Amino acid sequence: MSLSPPTQRTTVIVGKESTGKSALVAALTGQFPTSSNIQGSTLACEIYQTGADTLIDTPGILFRSDAATTRTALAQLQTHDTILLVIKATHVDEDLTDLLPLVAGKQGLVVITFWDKVLPSDFTRQVVRRWEQASQVRFMPVDARQIHPSQRQQILQALQSPTPFPQQWQPIPAGWRIEPAPTWLEHPRWGGLLAIALLLLPAVVAVWVANGVAGVLEPLVQAELAPLVPILSPLPSLPQEILIGRYGLVTMGPLLFVWAVPTVVLYALFLGAYKASGLVERLTVALHPWLRPFGLSGRDLVRVIMGFGCNVPAVISTRACSGCSRQTCISAIAFGSACSYQFGATLGVFSAANLPGLVVPYLAYLTLTTLVYTR
Repeated sequence: MSLSPPTQRTTVIVGKESTGKSALVAALTGQFPTSSNIQGSTLACEIYQTGADTLIDTPGILFRSDAATTRTALAQLQTHDTILLVIKATHVDEDLTDLLPLVAGKQGLVVITFWDKVLPSDFTRQVVRRWEQASQVRFMPVDARQIHPSQRQQILQALQSPTPFPQQWQPIPAGWRIEPAPTWLEHPRWGGLLAIALLLLPAVVAVWVANGVAGVLEPLVQAELAPLVPILSPLPSLPQEILIGRYGLVTMGPLLFVWAVPTVVLYALFLGAYKASGLVERLTVALHPWLRPFGLSGRDLVRVIMGFGCNVPAVISTRACSGCSRQTCISAIAFGSACSYQFGATLGVFSAANLPGLVVPYLAYLTLTTLVYTR
């Protein structure tokens, strides 16, 4: 007698931006995501597979926004019935008010992330218990960055028997809202300048470090390629030029990777650290007043700066921009960051000419012309 395979369960992870959704689902599954172009969206949702469970990590919802990422996440809500709703403990009342109407009539549970930011007490635990009793929905407070194995097991078990979200329910307000301590980025005069400096810092440091690494690797790579030159020299002139000419595949191709790849990798690591630490959010808020007259927002400038590392993911990332500013943002990337290695190559030229200080007027000129162009 053969046993029937377990029923496949699909759960959609829904929440606002920067609530720790990706860290949560990675901790639950212990797997790396695979991208999937769901329902014709050019922005991939991330799919996690574990046993009989498929978890779909949707883009963060920008509430009251017409961003394409928000539309993608909302489309998944219409397609699937089991929802893992992720809300942030520091803004729990606001998140519940905004997101509960979106999942009314669905089934699932609520995970409260950043619980480590809330002072544990009988009061906070009692608030969560009252929500569970009133809604009959499971609420799980966790620190998504450090989930305990018992919490992981409880969440996965709760997904196997999800409970319906009430159609109309107004939770009793928790009464707390925890804002991060103010920094220089909130300074009315210097905050914007500091934000711009912090946005450019990853590109400058990444290129500087990568150029140092490439300077060490280049002689080693050239030594390995040198024996190929006499071997390929008897070839006819055209293939010889293509392979071992001044810009040939053998003579130049590997060196392009030596100089470009470290820059792109380091820059991506910097941006990942910025996003994980919450610094990107503060930068966007600080820069928003400066960019509003040009039809951009602080969120858009982050995408433009991403183009210095690679403009393809930068353009894809603009799907998180609002509909009224996305076209302007793409134009700024196309004009100011038209080459994926433009910034690194320019710094390399300045360094080779022993004039690294030219990067300051270069950036000023690039910024001015890009703003004029978008305007």
